[in-house]
Amino acid sequence: MDDPADIWTIDGSLNTLSDRPGMDSQKTNTYGIKIFKNYKNFDLQSYTSATKTDIIFSYDADWGNKDSHFPYTYDYFSETFRNRDTFSQEIRILSKNHSFLSKIPFEWIIGVDFTQLKESNLTNDDGIYGDPSDLYSPYISKSSILRNYKSQNLSIFGNIDYFLNKQYKLAIGMRWENWDSKYNDSNNESFNPSNYMNGGKLSLIKNMNMKSNIYLSIARGYKQMQKIGVPMNAIEHKKKIDRIQASDLRNVVLKKTKKMEKKKGGYLPSLDEIRNALQSLQKLN
Repeated sequence: MDDPADIWTIDGSLNTLSDRPGMDSQKTNTYGIKIFKNYKNFDLQSYTSATKTDIIFSYDADWGNKDSHFPYTYDYFSETFRNRDTFSQEIRILSKNHSFLSKIPFEWIIGVDFTQLKESNLTNDDGIYGDPSDLYSPYISKSSILRNYKSQNLSIFGNIDYFLNKQYKLAIGMRWENWDSKYNDSNNESFNPSNYMNGGKLSLIKNMNMKSNIYLSIARGYKQMQKIGVPMNAIEHKKKIDRIQASDLRNVVLKKTKKMEKKKGGYLPSLDEIRNALQSLQKLN
């Protein structure tokens, strides 16, 4: 996917005014291998997969140009480079297929699954805001942050089906999983939450005919949860800090503007114009 166009407009028309068009690009390579091996009493199955993804996401953050923002200087740009690699390996050992009519009263499967994820994000933001009536302008901002994330999942699972008679089957399944993750960024944020999880099911299945059945099942699932006091999304944490900083800046500019509006002569922006401009700056952070 490669889309270099900026589609946002600020005047309600179908024509973009961006003077620094961004890029929305993604390239993904995927690889997979399946290996099946039949033995006398069981079958062995191996599933291996890997993906490598490179993403570029950038845009003209003010959605305008020098003329559309005149007499103000309002120019912002944001770009993010993301690399994401995944690897997965699953090995299954399963019994030969059986049925209600088979002499062997059960079938089973056991397996091990390993998944690894690595991701890095580099975000660069730059901008300038200027007001011809503000002696302190222009206000220039430039920031960059590098984020790294890694996680690993290791799970062991198994299931056994026991044929009670020609119609009823009892199914018992279990799964245990260990999840570890690590995060760090160039703002000195870091954490490494982990979790041990397990689940299972117990089902009673009645075979109605060759195409349908009914069952009664009790199951317990699980989901990766965050630890109390550990931020699971450092990006949101950064946005919270930036919102506070942007709010402080907005308050300073609004106070100065109120004083300037009392003076005579010259063109001065309205408070709504200042608020809208700084709210846009706040969203970019």
